[in-house]
Amino acid sequence: AEAPRTGADRRVPVRTTRGPLDFGLPERRLPPEDAAWYAAEGRALTGSVRFEIVNFIGGGRTVTDLRDLVSAEYGPLDPAVVAHYLDDLVRVGVLAWRQD
Repeated sequence: AEAPRTGADRRVPVRTTRGPLDFGLPERRLPPEDAAWYAAEGRALTGSVRFEIVNFIGGGRTVTDLRDLVSAEYGPLDPAVVAHYLDDLVRVGVLAWRQD
């Protein structure tokens, strides 16, 4: 069995919408000061990375699982950036956190 990862984010996002997400989300629905967070160096996620993160949601995958899957395809991603992106998608209503 795989050893548990230190600091793993075990929250599980679920889609509240169907179909592809607008690549302008979440920034387009956030206040300008919050949307500006994504402009800082190291925080930008390409459209392909955003698509894949959302595409892999399902099957009980955690935030850490999603980051690991997309990092395997596109290279290392900062776990905090992925978590922030998912938090903001929850904030704008296209995702929710699974309640167990």
